[in-house]
Amino acid sequence: MARESPRRRSILIAHADPAWVDRAKSSLERLGFEVTACPEPSWAVDLLSADAGWDLAAISSEIDPSAQARILRAVKGCRRPPRLMILLDNLDTSSMVFRQEGDLLTHRISADVEDFVRAVVGQVGRPSGPPG
Repeated sequence: MARESPRRRSILIAHADPAWVDRAKSSLERLGFEVTACPEPSWAVDLLSADAGWDLAAISSEIDPSAQARILRAVKGCRRPPRLMILLDNLDTSSMVFRQEGDLLTHRISADVEDFVRAVVGQVGRPSGPPG
């Protein structure tokens, strides 16, 4: 009987800064993660609604409250909801419109993308097996 290979850990990054996203995506892929980049954070609701089985969805805080609410509903509707990490940019954390049972993960992004990578690994663990 053929042994099924383990599913790669997958991450969704929805942020409007293409240079930061590219650096983060490259670093995560080198570790063996499967990464989907979404250049417009408000589009993340469509991706999450497809229930693609992400382990973590990292989404920019710089979206309007109605888009935030749609994203939270989409995450709640997933068969296996991803961990949700809000990427804080220049906004104060008090500006987030958010109500949920459980923990809300946040990460203040900076030029040091490796800090974000460490936060992701801390939440979902390292991928098993070789990258690729």
